[in-house]
Amino acid sequence: MQGNVSVARKEFEVAQRSRNNGRRSVSGYIALARLECKTENYAKALSLYRKALEQCPNCPAEVRLAIGVCHFYLGNTSCLLYTSPSP
Repeated sequence: MQGNVSVARKEFEVAQRSRNNGRRSVSGYIALARLECKTENYAKALSLYRKALEQCPNCPAEVRLAIGVCHFYLGNTSCLLYTSPSP
């Protein structure tokens, strides 16, 4: 399994450096961030998700959700918003 992770990481790093119509592609950032989450490196994943959001502010909502999940696992719960469900 470890060999597959290192190969995947290299491929995602190549994707991270790629450009689409002159703009950086966020798919590499997101893929690397997911990989970091799988290996429980939430600080690195958070950094990558933030870079994806900076490059593409209209990223899918899942990116913002993943940022919240990283904060949760890092113990940064004070920055998370909680809303109680409506009755």
